[in-house]
Amino acid sequence: MGLGLLFLSSCETAEITVHALVTSKPDEWNLPVGFAAGDEPRAVKIGRDVLAEGGNAADAAVAVAFALAVTLPSRAGLDGGGICLLHQGKEVRSLDFLPATGQPAAYKLGLARGLQALHGAYGTMRWERVVAPAEALARLGVPASKVLAADIARFGPMQGELPADGSLKRNDALAGSLADLRQRGTGNIPTGTKAVAPVWRDEVAQDFASQHGYSLTLTGKTATGFVTVDKNGGAASCLLTRGGLFGADVAGQGGSAMLVAEGETLSAALVGTDESGALREVAARVLTDHVPLDRALAAPRGAGNSSGGIDAVICPSGVPAEVPNCQTRADPRGFGLAGVALGR
Repeated sequence: MGLGLLFLSSCETAEITVHALVTSKPDEWNLPVGFAAGDEPRAVKIGRDVLAEGGNAADAAVAVAFALAVTLPSRAGLDGGGICLLHQGKEVRSLDFLPATGQPAAYKLGLARGLQALHGAYGTMRWERVVAPAEALARLGVPASKVLAADIARFGPMQGELPADGSLKRNDALAGSLADLRQRGTGNIPTGTKAVAPVWRDEVAQDFASQHGYSLTLTGKTATGFVTVDKNGGAASCLLTRGGLFGADVAGQGGSAMLVAEGETLSAALVGTDESGALREVAARVLTDHVPLDRALAAPRGAGNSSGGIDAVICPSGVPAEVPNCQTRADPRGFGLAGVALGR
């Protein structure tokens, strides 16, 4: 199977609208098989790779989230947690794997527990495959991304977690933890350790009801978000957090996740460190007013809803489709990335 990749950073102005890329022979068409967008580029690339290899939205979401624990430790970590909104088949469900308020240090592997629950419910790839990329990043080290550098500039490398220049050197301890998770999952948490118990909810608040929208909100915490969508209409919209930046006990802005779906058909997946009203505005501009996604994201948003970033995958014709017609963008206000996985 031939694979292809497309990327668009938040700094670029052209939108991605993917139909098909035709190679020299008709039977070698490269078609979109998945989409990913989020705040941190390296993590998005890992999610795109998983989709290009045949993984679904849940597989890609797990891989992105573990990668964020390495590349964006200001907002994601094994000692943190998160929330996800999922669409699979005709189901829309939410997953909550947040540590208890004010006690992140008392809990272990909240992120991993939540991701293992997500993978167990919907994943199709081997668990080892979706954990391994984050382990490799931690073992080799990576330069700091612009979004991490911005967090450091605002608050400094708190608790001595990072060098002053923000570079992410090899982290053998984190690589070891990820290797253990890759090999044995979360079943080896020491006796007596408090562990986050992931909670599935089948009742999800409806939002943007005329288009069958659903939303989930995270309040009072500093978060990072991403979305993944596969060719079969599977989708994940997730927010991860450590509480405050670098796990500090400081209130944050929070964020929202949104999916627009009717039955098996998905029309949109959005996430943002913004209120749900801002996500609703962007979705309505594209799905109802037929405004291109890049223009919808660049336009002014309602009062009080304009300070956060939004990343999105919007498919006006819906997915699944023989050839998905989708637009994906990272918010131009941030430093994120949108990626398209191409295959057959």
